Amino acid sequence: MKSRIEADRHYFCSAARCVAPPPKKLAVGRKPGACTPRKAWWLRTRDSVGKRVSIAFKSEGAARTALAKLEAAEQARKLGLSVTYEPRAVVTPLVPKFATIATEALKLHASTRSLRATTSGNHASFLKTHLLPAWGAKAVTPATFSRLELRKWIAKLRGAEGHRVLSDSTLGTALPILSVILDYAVERGLLTTNPMRGGEPLWRASLAAEAVDPFTPAELRKILAAARAIDSDFAALIQVMMQTSLRPGEGLGLRRCDIDLGAAMINVNGTWSRGALGPTKNRHSTRRVVHALPYDRRRGCVAPSGCRSRNAAGAGRPPGAPGGAGGSRGPALHLQRDRVQPALAPRDREGGCSVPKAPCPSALVRLDPPEP
Repeated sequence: MKSRIEADRHYFCSAARCVAPPPKKLAVGRKPGACTPRKAWWLRTRDSVGKRVSIAFKSEGAARTALAKLEAAEQARKLGLSVTYEPRAVVTPLVPKFATIATEALKLHASTRSLRATTSGNHASFLKTHLLPAWGAKAVTPATFSRLELRKWIAKLRGAEGHRVLSDSTLGTALPILSVILDYAVERGLLTTNPMRGGEPLWRASLAAEAVDPFTPAELRKILAAARAIDSDFAALIQVMMQTSLRPGEGLGLRRCDIDLGAAMINVNGTWSRGALGPTKNRHSTRRVVHALPYDRRRGCVAPSGCRSRNAAGAGRPPGAPGGAGGSRGPALHLQRDRVQPALAPRDREGGCSVPKAPCPSALVRLDPPEP
């Protein structure tokens, strides 16, 4: 096929009159289409793989110029010269960025799973803090998201180029989010395979357990004394967390109806996180914990179990617990019901349960130190 130019079949037509010649070839059963006047000139040629193509130009001069350049490039190639000319720029398919794919993937994942609010929040936090700064502006291509590139990024998070950004435990819970996003990219046809699946693991957690250095009883007493010097409500929060091992968010999320003073029990039903009261970290975190055993001042022993001497005041406490058998004396480690004073701010009533308007320790009770 020789390259040529020609006016559009409806170039000389108008809205009121069609002067276009009949089509040269028409499939059996098809009728000529409606007249649509077009002021365009066409360059009929073949592309690099020999496929016939038609390229439109707005004027005859532009079409003839393109034809002349195309013929000149063809003559140069016949003479052995490396000359190429494309009348129309090659349109590269638009590859979406990682930020777009990540948003779509997490939205679809959340709509097809029964995720807790805290889990969705963790996904959004890891995406915003670590994934988007590193990958957000990059196109999702196999070259960009190769196993080598991901391995380098993980090594950077583990401190290969400076300070350690994330611990191994955090990486173990956060990297599956990236795997979900890359699975979605495979389903979209942007990647052939998920580089995080199959083959050797991209990383391995350290076998050495992180050293745990808990506070000693003496350190706890100093912390509690310093808290009382700041604010009594704050000291109540610190003391409750000391005696029950509550997480900070669980302590801030306690409501008045969660505390059973008679049984010295606390119902952990939620946590304060990201400025809102929500569910606990996981389903196992919803629990009932012992704050301290009620103390009978008149009998000088732990109630309700009957005891015969003050030496039994620590009976019933876990071994090693402050103030109990086998433990160190801790500050105010038993509740005295006649010494419990409410320290509650005005709050709304919702379903018969007090709901704090803000995450303040005033949602707890103030525990004064027992009399010697």
